[in-house]
Amino acid sequence: MKLVKFVPAIAATFVLAACSTTNDMPQPAKEMPMATTETVGNGVQVSNQAVMTKTKSVAYKCNSGQVVVAYAFQDNDAKSANVRLGKGKPEIHGFLISPEWSQKVDSPVFTSGDYVLTSDKGLTFDTATKTDLVMVTKGDQILAKNCKINKTATKLLNK
Repeated sequence: MKLVKFVPAIAATFVLAACSTTNDMPQPAKEMPMATTETVGNGVQVSNQAVMTKTKSVAYKCNSGQVVVAYAFQDNDAKSANVRLGKGKPEIHGFLISPEWSQKVDSPVFTSGDYVLTSDKGLTFDTATKTDLVMVTKGDQILAKNCKINKTATKLLNK
């Protein structure tokens, strides 16, 4: 009789495990070499040494729900980001650091079309999991604000 109860429980476990997806979360920290080129003189391009790009994902709890940001860093400085605003919503790609905006507000600002992502001061590769997210906007509409780090989810993302 115990076997009759045990077999369906095991079968249900396998079905649920097969249905779960892990590709909803951004990938953990990775290092990727990036070759850079520079144009000098009469349009001649010179290749610089490879620059190491590292990524780190951070999960935040915001007023509007959960936000996951995958940052890309070069030489410990934030260069780009991808954002997911809540479960089941599409990821917004291509946020690039905006030096002009960052100087105006004295903190890292990333832009992607109409979207703007503002982080707290001191965002580096080493402090990414300790730096809060200020807000994400699209035009005049605030999509997420008052975001604090979800330490448990962030640890899982960067395992």
